[in-house]
Amino acid sequence: MLTPISLPYEESELEPHISKETLHFHYDKHYKTYIKNANELMKHTVYEDMEPERVLEACGTKLYNQLAQALNHEMYFKCMTPGGSDLSAAKELLDPIKTKWDNIDKFKETFLTTAEKTFGSGWCWLSVYDGELSITSTSNAKRPTDTPILVVDVWEHAYYLDQQNKRGEYLKQFWEVINWPFVLEQYKKAVL
Repeated sequence: MLTPISLPYEESELEPHISKETLHFHYDKHYKTYIKNANELMKHTVYEDMEPERVLEACGTKLYNQLAQALNHEMYFKCMTPGGSDLSAAKELLDPIKTKWDNIDKFKETFLTTAEKTFGSGWCWLSVYDGELSITSTSNAKRPTDTPILVVDVWEHAYYLDQQNKRGEYLKQFWEVINWPFVLEQYKKAVL
């Protein structure tokens, strides 16, 4: 069974990039509902005591959607920090990024463009597969097959209170609050 994570910051601490109202709505209404629904679907089943990632491998679509959305949101919330952090704070990521995209600006452009062009609702991921970085987007609750290290939510509920239908503006604001030390920690786990 899942227990909601606590946000690693106060709801107002991502302002002015992401408003307290948006974060409250996103965390309390969307994320916690996915947790509640997934727990209800797992109750009194073989999945009840399994690790969430193992459940995802074996369960049907209805449970997968609720559980994946809960796990996707947990990672998303952890990928942000008040005031953001500079990518240089994650020095061990700089060389792999430059190897893949030549420079930081191309990496940022590729990530933000991929996120903005994700059709409909979904997620944009920076992932690791066999030691190499990749940027992909997934629809709805789908998770990448590679090991994710950074994610941005591109469902409208992530930004419509602040940015209405301007996904690109939201993504620029998201970039300002990325928690690069957390991303680096995920990268290190992925390449071990």
